[in-house]
This record gives sequence, C-alpha cells and structure tokens, in this order.
Amino acid sequence: MPEASMLSAQEAISVIHKLRALGIDADVDLPRICVVGKQSSGKSSVMEALTGIPLPRASGTCTRCAFEISTRHFDECAFDCTVSVRTLGQDGTRQKFTLASVTNPSDLPGVLETVQRLLLNSGVLLDLTNKLQDRSASLAEVRQALETSQIKPSAFTEDIVIIDIKGKMYSDLELIDLPGLIQSTGEADEESLIGIVDDLCRTYLQQPNTLIVMCLPCNDDLDNQAVRRIAKEFDDEGLRTVGLLTKADLVPQGTEQKWTNILQAKQNELRLGYFAMRNPTQAELDKGLPRADLEGFFFKTDPLGQSLQVVAPGRCGAAFVGRFLSEQLSDMITRQLPGLRSKIRTMLEESKEELAALGESVQSHEARPLLRSIIDKLHGSLAAHIEAGGAPPFRFWAAIKEYYENLKDDCYAARPTFEFNSCVLDDPIEITLRHQADLNLLSRHGKWDLGVGEGHGQNNAPLTINGKKLPKGQFQVQWDPKCCLDDVQEACETPLGMYTTSEGMPWVATWEVEKKGEGHYWYFLPDIDSGVKMQYRKVGDSSWSMYRSTPTRIGKWWRTPLWSRMGSEEFEQSCWVNDMIVAQGITGPAKGGVGDKAERPDEAAAARIRKSRAAQDDWPLVLRFKPTVSSKCLNLIDVADRITAARGRESCLPGGPAAYRVVQQILSDSHAQWKQPMERCIDSVSKKLEHLVNDTCRDVLGKYSKVESRVVESLHVLIAKCKRDMALRATELLERQEKAPDLLTQNDKCLSDSFQAAQQFLRGAMGCSLNLDMLDATERSRFSELAAKAGLTKDPSTWVAIGDHEDAVWTAAAAHAYYKLSLQRFCDAFPRAVDDLLLRGTVRQCREIIFKDLHVDQWTDEELRNMFEADPDVERRRREAQAKVKRLEEGFSILETS
Repeated sequence: MPEASMLSAQEAISVIHKLRALGIDADVDLPRICVVGKQSSGKSSVMEALTGIPLPRASGTCTRCAFEISTRHFDECAFDCTVSVRTLGQDGTRQKFTLASVTNPSDLPGVLETVQRLLLNSGVLLDLTNKLQDRSASLAEVRQALETSQIKPSAFTEDIVIIDIKGKMYSDLELIDLPGLIQSTGEADEESLIGIVDDLCRTYLQQPNTLIVMCLPCNDDLDNQAVRRIAKEFDDEGLRTVGLLTKADLVPQGTEQKWTNILQAKQNELRLGYFAMRNPTQAELDKGLPRADLEGFFFKTDPLGQSLQVVAPGRCGAAFVGRFLSEQLSDMITRQLPGLRSKIRTMLEESKEELAALGESVQSHEARPLLRSIIDKLHGSLAAHIEAGGAPPFRFWAAIKEYYENLKDDCYAARPTFEFNSCVLDDPIEITLRHQADLNLLSRHGKWDLGVGEGHGQNNAPLTINGKKLPKGQFQVQWDPKCCLDDVQEACETPLGMYTTSEGMPWVATWEVEKKGEGHYWYFLPDIDSGVKMQYRKVGDSSWSMYRSTPTRIGKWWRTPLWSRMGSEEFEQSCWVNDMIVAQGITGPAKGGVGDKAERPDEAAAARIRKSRAAQDDWPLVLRFKPTVSSKCLNLIDVADRITAARGRESCLPGGPAAYRVVQQILSDSHAQWKQPMERCIDSVSKKLEHLVNDTCRDVLGKYSKVESRVVESLHVLIAKCKRDMALRATELLERQEKAPDLLTQNDKCLSDSFQAAQQFLRGAMGCSLNLDMLDATERSRFSELAAKAGLTKDPSTWVAIGDHEDAVWTAAAAHAYYKLSLQRFCDAFPRAVDDLLLRGTVRQCREIIFKDLHVDQWTDEELRNMFEADPDVERRRREAQAKVKRLEEGFSILETS
C-alpha cells in the first residue's frame, strides 16, 4: 500500500467508500463526520445543503435513527443511490441489508421515510429478516407490512440507515446525521426519550475517529444548548469539534457582537473553529427557491450577513462548510489508515479462527474417514488424561487423589479405639511446624482442641500442615518439648485458645468454670516465675482495675483469682509481667455474665498483643495430637464382658476362641462403616469421569453437535456399566476379604510389633507395666541389680504383670493392630480396582462402543454425513462467518493496493 500521506483527498475518501461498499462498516468503525444538534436547530437543512439529499422533514423530531450518508463525485451518471440498513441481530452481531436502489432524486424522500419506519418497527423487521438477507423483499412489500402491523413502533432506534450516492453534481463526503437532542417533552411518559437520544448520540461521539459537527442555532442562547455539553464530554480540548452557527439570519437584536465573537473563535474556542450558515424557511422550500442563491444573497446584501462575511471570510455558507469538512475527513482518513489496516488484519485472523472452530460442511465421501479420525483423536485424548500424559497440571488426577484421600480418612475414622483409666489406645499424630506461617495457618482454623466435635478446620474441612493431614476424630493438642499440657491437666481441662504476638511469640489463654457464675482465666507463661499481675476493666473503659487477690502459679500456668458474675456488663481481661502487658482483649464469657460452660476467648484479641518474652521458642516445633476419651471408645471392662458372652465350652484363657471371636466382631463392626465411603468414592470418580468425557468431547467434537451428543450418550452408558462392575468388585473386596471370618495377613512382623506396643500401652494404663523413665540413672541401675538378685534376668523395661483383664487387653491390642493392616490393604486394593475397572476400563472399551453405537461400519456414507449436519443456528453462524471473512479479505486487499 502507498504511504498514507501520498494519497490525495479524493483517493483517501474513495478508500473509505470502497470499504463501506463491501460492508466493512458493519465490522469496523470507519472515519466519519457526525452532525449533531438539538431539535429544530436546522440540522436537517444543513445535511440537505451539504449532501443534496432531502431527508425526512416535519414538525418536531424528524430524524429518529442515524443516517450515514456517503456522496461521491462520478461523471458517468447524474444520480445513483443505494439505500441499506445496518441492524443489530438477536445474537448481538451487526447485519447489513440493501433495501432499494434509487435513480430519481425525487423518489428518495419517500424511500427514506419507509426505511426509517421499518427500523422503528422491530416486529416487521424481524419477520422480513430472511427476505432482506437474500434481497427478495420489495419496498412495496415492506410498506404493506408496515401498514398492516399491529405493533407500536419505537420512538427511536440504534439501527442505521445507510445512503450511498454517486453523481456528477456531488463531491466526496461522508456524513452521519444523528437524531436531534431533546431539551424537554410535553408528556410525562416521553421523558425517557431524552436519555435515549442522548445515549444514541454519545455512542457515535465517543469514538476517537469521529469529527463532531456541532449545530448551534443563532436564535437560541448558546449556554442553553445541550449539544455543547455532550461534545465537550468526549472532546474536552475541542480538537475534533467544528462549530456550525445555523440560522445566522435570526440572530436576536443586540446579540450580534456576541455571535460575531464566537464566529471569530474569540470565545468558546475550538481548534477547527466555527462556520455560519443561513437556513431556508419552509415557505422558501415550498416555493422551490434555490438554497444557494438565498444564502449567497444574505451574506452579500444583509448588513448582519455582510459583517459576518467580513470577520470570517471563507467560513460563511454551505459551500465553504462542505469543502472544509471534505478536507478534514480526508486528513483524518489519511492519518488513520495504517491503524485501520492493522485492525482489519487482526479481525480477519480472528474471524478465520472462528470459522475454523465452526467447521466446514462435510461431504458424503468424507463422513466415514472423518468419523474414524475424530473417534481416534477422542480416544487418545481420554487416554492421555487417564494416564496423566502430557504436560502438568493434571487437574483430573488431583481430584481423583482427593477422593481416595477422603475414602482413607473416612475409613480411618471408623477405627476401633479402646479406653481404660482415661487412657485411650489410638494412634497419636505429630505435625512439625517449621516456622510462624505454619502456626498462623493452624491458628486460623481455630480447633486446637478437636474434642469439640467431629472434623476440624474451617467449614469442617480437613487440615493439612506440611503435607500432614489431621484425620477426623477427637484429639487433644500438646506442644513438644516445652509446652506439654500434661503439666496442667489438673488445673485446666477446657478447650484452649492459641494466640501469637505480633512478633510471633505463642501464648495461650483459657477459661475454666468452677461453678455456675464463677470461674478462672488461665494464662500459659512457661518461662515466667514472678512479677505476674492480672487486671480487668469494663469494655470501653481506658483504665484497668487490679484483682484484690494475687494470681496463682500452677506448673507453667498462671491463674486469675476467682471471677464472679457482675451483672450484664462485659469485661475485658489482661495479664501483665513486670508491669508490661503481655495479653489483653480477652472478653469472654459472653455478655450477660459468667455462664455455666467453658467458652473460648475472643481470638480477634491477638491483634492487640505485645511482646511478652525476650526469648522465643526455637523452630521447628512439634505439635502432638494425643487421643482423648470419646463416646466411640470401647472400655476394656465392656470388652471383657463381650468376651464372657462369646465363650462356649472353651476355658477362660486370654487370647482363646472367645477373644478371637470378639476381635472379629469389633473389626466387622468397623469394616461395615466402610461401605458408604466406598460407594461415595465410586460415585465421585464416576461423576468426575463423566465431566472429563463431556469436556473432551466438546473439545474434539464441538464442531459437530450431533456427533458430540451421540458420543457423549454412548460414553455415559459405558461409564454406568463400568461403575456397576466396580461396585461388584468393591463389595467383593469388603465382604469377601476384609469381613472374612479369618484374620489373615502375610505381614506378621508389622502385626506383631503393633500388637505388642498396644498391649504394653494398655497394661501401662492398668498399672501392670514399668516406666523406668520415672527413675534417674542411679535408681535404674540399683533397680536392675535388685531384680537380677531376685532372679529376673530380662530387661526390666519389658516386665509386665498379668492384670485382671488380660483377655480384654489381648482382644483390644489384636483389633487395634489388625485394623491398621486391613485399612492399608483395602486402601491399596480399592484404588487399583477403580483404576482397572472404571478409569482404564472406560478407555479400553470406549472406541469399540462408539464405533458400534454410531454404526460406523454399517451405515451408508449419506447416513453418516447426516450426523455431521449442523443445527440451523450453527449453519447461520457459519454463513455469517464466511461472509465476514470474505469482506475482510477484500477490505484488506483494498487497503494493501490503494
């Protein structure tokens, strides 16, 4: 394409004419000139003077939509006009229809009136859309439909009338006539029209490639005209606005100098300046008096016209206005052509991609090989997801693994636990906190004592720290090594609130109820030996009050004096060390006085805590969760009773047949709770697989909706079948293996170690084992010597005594040890079965099932082609996309060769 600066004015405007002729203006906003003004500002008269086109004229608002007018100089004909419309389709796309060709100028007003009425009547326009697209609707048919329509027309529309004129009497110009701005309406129900017209005008004026021609009638006060406000809104510096003073012969007496100053741009300055025009009256138009002669006579003979001509030569009269606007349009086109070319090129590439996504029409001979190809592609894509092939992230497998983890957690929650003397046989959990962020994460979940209820974390979600997930269950937290709660078990048995100072120091506060209406606040200060004071105040007060009694130290805890009910006032607590506050903002219990149940302090108080100690705990910290007694725990006494009830003729020896039968019963009861988590896991995996199938089919087959629908249906049926197969296998794993009458494992070493550890724990709880850690080195040495002297040669740490419930100990230890092995075995076998029967099973069979259901090898080519027929909406979109690509290609070619 030649350099834009090398194009002449006529060549530049000709490029835009060619682009409009192709319909590019339906896709891209081309450089344009918009004429805007209020009602009765002489705007229509200006348009007629500039274009020679008689637009609809009547009292009130004549222009009820935008008129885009293009005129071209063409020596080979006197007058040739094409009238089109551009409308917004129901799907949001812009459509352009050609309605009429006019060769007689006197016929044009009637045509334009009919076309505008059509755009205002959406019902008729919708009914005739198909005929308008293929140009089979005549103007007479349009008029007849409008006359018989019962639909009330709109007052205004955003649709556009497009007028293309060429002839030897015309110059090259592009103008848009907008509806006149409404100052006020006589009817209340028409007030909304003001905003409608304003918005329509703003749609055009806000475009930076629009030159604004602002019509300002001289018989109205300039400050009252809304057009100035709207133009300034989008062109604040006046760089692309031209002022057109209309009705220059009607300047009110005494204001001549004001309008002269405006014309000279001495006030209300615009970079492109002002012009003046004299508009003919209706009587003059009715007489057929030449417009140019009337205007020329005014500026040559009328004193006011003469004075305006003197101060602004070359800016008075329609001829000067038209020449100036043509030059400005040419200059604007020349500047914008490079950007326009780039924009059309980008839009062309996007349109080609859109067309490719819609797919091409499939011929009969292409249907079978195409169907085989896309089925193979679908099979490969599904296999890649199932096998976690390709590049990460593997979102499908992340979800599947989560389902398996949930299954494991739910099955683990069904484990049997045993209690004796408040000691619980269960698995302790340890989590390493590497730094303050881990502590903050745990604090936000607010469940340091999980004995409050099943589950934990926000919204009852599992809590994971450093890859370690806390299983569902009831645990009590303890710090290791410095903050062990064993030191304060007697002093505090209520839930703990854990906080950190702004410097990262951990501290703990809790509330303990002594009796209804009274209790203590506790503060965990492991390194503080003295200097502790407790104070309180009403919420909102500035000063603190000291407790009458001194606080009490118990272990690593400091306790307030007894706190009693004090009416309905709410009080705040604080703790001080050496006159430095270490904790404040503890506002429990709830308003209304001390209650009869323990309550967690306000955790928001942590934001106001200051540093309490010079030394900080060393990271990492180990957080231990140890089991607490719950309603699900089996007491050893109950276990012993169950063994007694299970005995037949056998002797009462520990570990005999009765104990074995009770172990089986306990395990069977726990294993029975696996059924629902197992079914839930299968259901979740199946639904996730169905979503994967839907997404993959949409990606691979989205161009062919009928094929996609049938393939999705076939694969969903296949998934349902594989799901049933998996349910049968799961039942077999649960009923025939884990609930089998015998307790079988090849992992004897692991079972034995776990069994022995459980026995030792329970015997310790019964006082039947030794804890040599209670002795110092000298005492342990002396004890071993005395034991050896008495004839006991084994390591003293292994000594146990037979208790009263040795058979119950054996049963609990056996159930505890075997359950862990069976859980591990099931949680390994179950996912493998899901993988084999449901996931990989679907992939293995999918290709064969699709071929069978779609009759790939049985149907004729024509029958298969019918499956590739797009629905009417897709066909319409394909035609529109093809047309758009064609006009953009032609438009880009024009820009490249002009």
